[in-house]
Parts: sequence; structure tokens; C-alpha cells
Amino acid sequence: MKIDLSTIKDDIDGNWWHHIQSKDFAFIEKIQDQMSHDVEMDDVLIHKKVLEGERFPAIRYHVVTSTGTKAMTNQEMKDLLAGKLVTFVKANSKLPFACKFTKLFKNGAAQVDYTPTQWDNYALKVDPKQHGIDDVQTFLQRESILDNPYQLVPLARGAATSSKLASPAAAKVAKIAAEPVIQAIADGNNGSVCIFNAEVIDAEQHETHFQEEVTIFYMVHVKDGEAAPDTKKSTEHKKFSEIKVRVSDKIMDELKIVPGDKITFNGKLKSDKFFGLMLQNVKKVTK
Repeated sequence: MKIDLSTIKDDIDGNWWHHIQSKDFAFIEKIQDQMSHDVEMDDVLIHKKVLEGERFPAIRYHVVTSTGTKAMTNQEMKDLLAGKLVTFVKANSKLPFACKFTKLFKNGAAQVDYTPTQWDNYALKVDPKQHGIDDVQTFLQRESILDNPYQLVPLARGAATSSKLASPAAAKVAKIAAEPVIQAIADGNNGSVCIFNAEVIDAEQHETHFQEEVTIFYMVHVKDGEAAPDTKKSTEHKKFSEIKVRVSDKIMDELKIVPGDKITFNGKLKSDKFFGLMLQNVKKVTK
């Protein structure tokens, strides 16, 4: 069903909302149309705002009901997700997206951490007696779904850089754990690398939030370029396979970067726990 988020009332205002699809733990960080957003029964809507004088956001939780929404506490939200977690594992023999078994408690309960982003983490407590589970550790020590069921479609050749919704089957590029050529250059050059004529495969839009300021950026997946320590003609260029690149919204908009383009730029190598191996601080981008 459709819902207008502006009709949901609590003690904070603003339009900073997230959405957890309770059936599969898909995490929607950027809601495209807040006036007409698709939800299902038992989905969780998370409202955030950094209040004056505070460093971290106030957070309010709402659950979707048959007649609209109802406010809930953090604990009620986690209890709801714990039940949905068990249902998902029984049906799929896997943990949902972004979930990981973490520990057992002395009373026999178990904890699963749901971490859909590097800023959002929820510790879910599963009571085996409540759900009829004989061996809760074996039940929960499973692989998780790697891809967020709610994803951004890779940009089509010639398309605008705005994001679109993907079907659950849409492919998502796995984290890049190693790229020896780029890593070797970065190790000997204080992390800096120059990339030449790398082909753009796709781009995913992301955003960060700080005190209600939203920063849009793109994770651009490139392949089959050349890397070197600097831009001098005498520098030896070495071919690499693939790397992810954090590109600002401004650069994407100015250059109209789309799949199939070949781009040249400078950047710094970083191993990010959420995105994997990537180049950031990207400058002097040309195509």
C-alpha cells in the first residue's frame, strides 16, 4: 500500500526517513517519493533528526499496520525484527541481508546483529523457547543474504544520473577485496594513485547524513584501466582489473558520467569495511 510520510506524527519533524522491509530486511536509506511510498504490513519506518545542541540524531520508530502506522519503541522494533528474522531463516535457510550471529547468552538466547549501513546497527535477541528452536546456535550460524534486496539500478548508457529502483534480482557488485596493481602503487606513494582510461561499468547512488545535511555521492565501478603513481609521461602505467571509486554528485552531474565512458582521475586508496577496496578523494576527473 501507499503511504504519505508527512502524515506520520511524532515529536520530531523533518524528512529524514529510513525504511526496513520486515519480510526480507531490505534497508531503504533514501526514500524517493515520501508523499507516496510503498509499504507492507509490519514494515518499520525510522524517523531521524539532529536536535539543536545535540551531536547525534533523535530516532523515532513506526510500524506499518492495516490502518496506517503506529509508534513503537526501539525495543519493540527489535522484538518485531527478531520474530521476522526467525521466519526468514525457516523459509530460506539463510540469515537475512546484513545479519550476523554474534553471541549466546547464559539464559540460552542468542544475538544477531543487523547492520544495513555503517551508521545503523540493531542487536536482535532471539529466544529459542519462544520460537520452538532446539539448537539456536546452529539455527543462526548461517550465511546471510549478501545483497540488499532494495537496490539501485546500474545506470543505463546515456541515462541521467538519478537513481531508479531495481527489482530484487538486480545484480550488485561484490566488495573488491584486492587489486594488486593499485595496492602496490598506493603502498609506495602514500596511498595516492592515478587512474587512466578506466571503463565505467555502473554507478550506485548513496548518501550520508550529518545534522540533517545530506551528502550525495556515487560508488562508480570501473575496470580495465591503467594505474600509475602520478601523471608524468615518464611514469610506467600498469593495467589493473577493477576498482570502486567514490565520486561526488557534483562531478557526476558536471561530466554526465555513464556506463561505457572511460575516465581518468587521481585518488587515494582506502579499504572501507562497508564498501570494500575503493578510491576516494577523487580529483581532476576527465573523460
